[in-house]
Amino acid sequence: LETADFMVRELRTAEGGFASALDADSEDADGKHAEGAYYVWTPAQLREVLGEDDAAFAAAYFGVTEDGTFEEGASVLRLPGDVGPVDADRVADVRARLLAARDERPHPGRDDKVVAAWNGLAIAALAETGAYFDRPDLVERATEAADLLVRVHLGEVARLTRTSKDGRAGDNAGVLEDYGDVAEGFLALAAVTGEGAWLEFAGFLLDIVL
Repeated sequence: LETADFMVRELRTAEGGFASALDADSEDADGKHAEGAYYVWTPAQLREVLGEDDAAFAAAYFGVTEDGTFEEGASVLRLPGDVGPVDADRVADVRARLLAARDERPHPGRDDKVVAAWNGLAIAALAETGAYFDRPDLVERATEAADLLVRVHLGEVARLTRTSKDGRAGDNAGVLEDYGDVAEGFLALAAVTGEGAWLEFAGFLLDIVL
C-alpha cells in the first residue's frame, strides 16, 4: 500500500498518467544540488523535527548513525532486520512527522514523460491493490491512467504510441512491451471494475500483436 500511495503522491501527472522517473539529486540545506538530498537524514535533522527522545528512537529504528550510511554523514532510512517488539503507533507517528518535514524540502525534478508499458503495469498494480485492500481511490487512479492511454496513446490512429507528455502523444510507435503491458493493465481493470470496454480494448491491442 505504501508503494501505491507513493506512486499516486509522487509520480501521478496532471493528466492522470504516471511519470517515468524522479531525479536522484535535489537542493540540500545549503542550496546546493546533492544526490539523495530529499531523502536522507542526519541525527541532527531527526532531533530538529522529532525532539531528543523520538529522534533517538528513530535513529535506532531506521539505522541513522553519526557517521552516516550514505554520503556527507547522512543516512538513508531503512527498515530494520529485527529490533524486537516496537510501539507500532510510535513508529507511525514518527514516520508521519518525518514525511511532513521531508515534503517541505526542495523536491527532486521529475520526468513527466508517460511511457505506455510502464503505465500499463501501474494500472494493473493499482487496480488489483485497490480491489484487494478495499481502496476504491486506487482503482479510480488506475482508471484515470487507462483513460489517458486510450485518449492520447491510442487516439484516432488505433495504434499505440509509446510515450506522451503534457497530454500530447510522442512520435515513437509502441513496441511489443507497450502492447503487452497495456493489455495487462486493461485486463486487470476489466476484472476489478466489471466494465467490458476494458476487455475489448485489451483484445484490440492483442489482436494487433498477433
